[in-house]
Amino acid sequence: MIIKRILRLLLAFVFLLVCAPASAQQENGNTLLDYKSAWECDLAKFNWYCDDLDDLDDLEEKPNATPKVPPKLKTIKEMTTTKEINAELERLKDVAIMSPTDENVKAFALAVQFMKDKASLFADVYRRVDWQTAELHNAEHRPTNQVGVDAYNAIRKARKDQSISDLAKDNGIFFFFRSNCPYCHKLAPLLKAFQAQHGMEILPISMDGADLPDFPVFETDAGAADKFGVDRVPALFLSNRSTRKVQPISFGMITLSEIEERIYVLTQTKSGEEF
Repeated sequence: MIIKRILRLLLAFVFLLVCAPASAQQENGNTLLDYKSAWECDLAKFNWYCDDLDDLDDLEEKPNATPKVPPKLKTIKEMTTTKEINAELERLKDVAIMSPTDENVKAFALAVQFMKDKASLFADVYRRVDWQTAELHNAEHRPTNQVGVDAYNAIRKARKDQSISDLAKDNGIFFFFRSNCPYCHKLAPLLKAFQAQHGMEILPISMDGADLPDFPVFETDAGAADKFGVDRVPALFLSNRSTRKVQPISFGMITLSEIEERIYVLTQTKSGEEF
């Protein structure tokens, strides 16, 4: 860098000797080639040895110059949003995994503990608000304690059984099966039990023209499977005799309680009402 500057000074000196007139014209008391010092960069004038502002960093630090201080990074305890905290947790986890020193793992563990404390405080405040806010305990909402859950389930089961019995007066179930389907053999006795309990008729439809032990009397499929989009068995559809409305209940193996639950939800409730 020093050699570079010396060469530039020599070039400047040669330029002055060759190009400058013997007596420089005066303007306002200064010569046209007036420089304060050959060793000082004056950005207002042409300089041979000052390339750009970056070269100024190599000069001797000026007495009044203020050193640049990098911004102080926030600690996780100083952060004010969960977005910030989650990003910092991810960063600390990455550092701890990629470089599992005692210091890095400890930093991550302390950050995790900080978040646990925050979560515990939130949970405690939330339950206090829940206990004291009537709007959070409407009769339509499902209870959370076991006694309340048991009472709710008992009331709901009675309502469900009654609605299925009412549906049985004008509805039946199409049961699509194959004689070589093991799940059809498992589902058949459950459907017989469902029929006996609720009085809803089961209409078995064989896809291969053969029967099942629990349903020796059946209908052979004559296009209903294609009409309803049945491409796998067992398949159950609820059918209304009066309106001719048919809606799917299940495809594949299903339990007795699930049959009851699906019929009740699909026919007696609105989306989001009891979820």
